[in-house]
Amino acid sequence: MEIRLLRWIRHRWLDDAALRLPHGFVERLAEGIRRSEQAHSAQVSLHIESSLPTSYLWRKREMSALLEMRAKDLFASKGIWDTEENNGLLIYLCLAERSVELVFDRAVQRAIDGAQWESMLSRMAQHVQSSDIEVGMLEFLGEMSTLLAEHFPVTQGRTPTNEISDTPTLQ
Repeated sequence: MEIRLLRWIRHRWLDDAALRLPHGFVERLAEGIRRSEQAHSAQVSLHIESSLPTSYLWRKREMSALLEMRAKDLFASKGIWDTEENNGLLIYLCLAERSVELVFDRAVQRAIDGAQWESMLSRMAQHVQSSDIEVGMLEFLGEMSTLLAEHFPVTQGRTPTNEISDTPTLQ
């Protein structure tokens, strides 16, 4: 009980302050996603939360399991699993935990080795831990774009369909 209470206090304390992001931050990340999606047919969504919702904080689970659960729930609720080519992915960032999670649709999961994602995610997590979120996220989007373009190239003569908003959601 005590651990969950301390977890709750930390997340509620950061609830408002954590989303005071630098001016233009969201716009620069949205542009990074737009540029990325011009190179491949995959659909990218970015969700940034200051803290986990209270309903997650009271669960008797390790924080890593809660963050993964939250990312999967957002992936489902945003309908990212329902893209035409089953190649959507969600980047979930929880500022209170300085943690990043990735959730992929079936085609992405089948096409790209998990070790490649882990390597990229590890580099981005280092930026997030040092509060250099924007640089880390933009570098990750660039690396991710190259990787996705190998496996999900844009079909010649066809304009990619944007099925998911490029604008990061903040909560």
